[in-house]
Amino acid sequence: MKCFAIKIQPDVRKKKTNRYTEYPSPNEYAHIGLLNTDQDGFHECVNFRNCEGKIKGYIPPHGAKLPEEEPFVFVYITSKANEKEAILCGMYDRIIGVQVGCRLVKETKRKDVPAKLQKYIEEKRFGPLCFKYEALYKNSILFKNTIENASEIIFPKEEHKDKSWCSRPVREIKDHLLDVIDVIDANIHQSQRSQWECIKKQISIPQNKKKRFAASKTPFDMLSGETLVQEADKHYEGKQLTVLVNRYERDSTTKCDMIDAYCSEIDPKNGYKCQVCGFDFEDTYGDLGRNFIEAHHLTPLSEIKENHEVNPATDMIPLCANCHAMIHKMKNPNYEELRDLYQKRCYEKKRLNAARKASKVISAKNFDYIPFHLKNLYELFKKEQNIHNRSRIAQEAHKFMRYLSKDAVKEKWMKEILKEFS
Repeated sequence: MKCFAIKIQPDVRKKKTNRYTEYPSPNEYAHIGLLNTDQDGFHECVNFRNCEGKIKGYIPPHGAKLPEEEPFVFVYITSKANEKEAILCGMYDRIIGVQVGCRLVKETKRKDVPAKLQKYIEEKRFGPLCFKYEALYKNSILFKNTIENASEIIFPKEEHKDKSWCSRPVREIKDHLLDVIDVIDANIHQSQRSQWECIKKQISIPQNKKKRFAASKTPFDMLSGETLVQEADKHYEGKQLTVLVNRYERDSTTKCDMIDAYCSEIDPKNGYKCQVCGFDFEDTYGDLGRNFIEAHHLTPLSEIKENHEVNPATDMIPLCANCHAMIHKMKNPNYEELRDLYQKRCYEKKRLNAARKASKVISAKNFDYIPFHLKNLYELFKKEQNIHNRSRIAQEAHKFMRYLSKDAVKEKWMKEILKEFS
């Protein structure tokens, strides 16, 4: 993706929380328009507004030629217009946000403009509020910590002194893209770091700059042999690197639907438990682990390599971090094999309670697994000497017996269980 810096009007409204995310009132619109007549009204103030999951932005005229077919990146900079007020409200010459995956669209009149503002625009005979490009809202970030001296960071004067930044609101960032990313990394608000990391991964680095992140020789390679021996037992970590990887798009709502699909009448919280080992984050970590689980795609997205419809109930499964790591360590990842391997190891190590805990979670969603869970309970029941514990096991068995299929009762050991627990 090519990356462009785009200069927009500083939003000098006093509503700090609403900057660039809300339409201005007619009075605010008039005020901004009077301060700067070069730009038609207040188009740029809505560049970070969420419109049904999309950003619908306006591009100032007379800029660099943007790709018509390929997506691109916008780094937003407030211009030096409205200097006095922009300085007072802290919006003077600052990097305020980034959007990735932007695409040009035919200039379209906005339909969501508030009635009062629309009436004012028509009365004053301003041009209609339009948008010229779109991007997904999740690929847009409006920085809580804006970054000052934006023009110098993106286009240092010593290398661009002969190029007019003022007359070109949109310019491509080539030579200093990595420097811009480093500056944002250093200034990003802690609460936005994870969102920024996701967005940053989508920004492609120019080929001639990738060498900056290539593995270089260690300082020891240039030392004498004697020094190398002395330093050999030292290890160094922590250097910040930017790594480019392929990332497969995920829909955050799919995980929620998967959790709902695995919750059942037997256990309303079953969707938050590992379907291999039965691990419950809330049970182990309390409030910290509440409503947390990892989602595993039964068919890895890396194998499909295309946009496709996902059924959360059949294509995904809740797993804890350990089981999720183990299933990806398998040569041919298979949930049933990992589940059976866990049960086998529990029997080998005589961990009947662990086997019961896991089979209880699996059976709550998969009724075909109930006979296996009852067999685990039967083994525990025979081993248990404490009368209260035996009673508790029997109660759990009765709870699951209601969901038994007729075919399951044909097994000889199942008849023994029914007889024992009756």
